[in-house]
Amino acid sequence: MSFRICFVAILIFCKALFGHAGEPAVLERSKLAVAVFDIDATPPVGSLMAYDPVTNKWDLGLRARGVVLLGAGEPIVLCAIDWIGIANDGYDSFRAGLARAAGTAPSRVALHTLHQHDAPDCDFSAEKILKEAGLDPRQFESSFQRQTLMHLEEAVRAACRQRRLARHHSNRRLVKHQLRPARPA
Repeated sequence: MSFRICFVAILIFCKALFGHAGEPAVLERSKLAVAVFDIDATPPVGSLMAYDPVTNKWDLGLRARGVVLLGAGEPIVLCAIDWIGIANDGYDSFRAGLARAAGTAPSRVALHTLHQHDAPDCDFSAEKILKEAGLDPRQFESSFQRQTLMHLEEAVRAACRQRRLARHHSNRRLVKHQLRPARPA
């Protein structure tokens, strides 16, 4: 699924979640703010990915993108990464890091991988088990993944400092205190 489709789905989700309530207070201007972040998540040449090592870096590498929704309780972080998967302790660590950077709880972080087949894996648990068994962790060697997590945290903190108020434009107006669309004149 392309990033554009994911982003539209996120916006629809946000509209459904924050779009209306059962009280006239909805008519007041929203204090919802949005912070957008985007980093390069392409591993260096020679890194092992799920199937083969990285042989080249192109203009359009792998990305980690997302939004932080602020102003409706604790922040909500939505992040999508162009990797094949993030599992176990890796998943928990990424959610905890993103939460820490946004000032929220890990339970308010949605982390998704877009399952690109020519991309890295991330599983800190698998790496630990393989190393404890004296085996090569291969694509689960996590130095790049941990570095990416640090860059993501920095990007989220920077994005939150530059957040923008969310605006909703509509061609329908609400009748005050009735919360239903007005009939065309």
